[in-house]
Amino acid sequence: MPAHTSPAHTSLTQGAPGIDVDDSSFPMVVVSHHGSPSDEQYQDYLLVLEDMYARREPFALVIDATEAERPSARQRKVMDAWRNANDDVIQTYNVGTSFVFSSPWMRMAVTAMRMLTPLPCPCDVFATRDEAKTWASQRLRQSEVPAPLSVA
Repeated sequence: MPAHTSPAHTSLTQGAPGIDVDDSSFPMVVVSHHGSPSDEQYQDYLLVLEDMYARREPFALVIDATEAERPSARQRKVMDAWRNANDDVIQTYNVGTSFVFSSPWMRMAVTAMRMLTPLPCPCDVFATRDEAKTWASQRLRQSEVPAPLSVA
């Protein structure tokens, strides 16, 4: 995948473990994690996120981790550094991030982690993608950003 392109649906997995980014309903962007992505796939994902923020338009992010495995320590460190370096742009353009975990334990752990280290934008944790998309649509409306016609 060429760096810094953002088509409506960017598959970084090609049917294998990895990350898919769907911005076909922008300003709602849905990220689906599958299995354990490679470090290269994870880096590509961060480039796609940079493209989202480069639009300089408000949006909501839905991160579906129901099929994800835990990122490696290196990937968590890279994400933390990326997020810290981009706090201002995240705070400016991300009206809300919703996380989806099927495991109640993961939802509880992520909720606790977000209390200890908050994101620079509103966030919440949900059991289903539909709940997360509904919350994201509400965040878009509260921020006076036109939400996509359908959240399903």
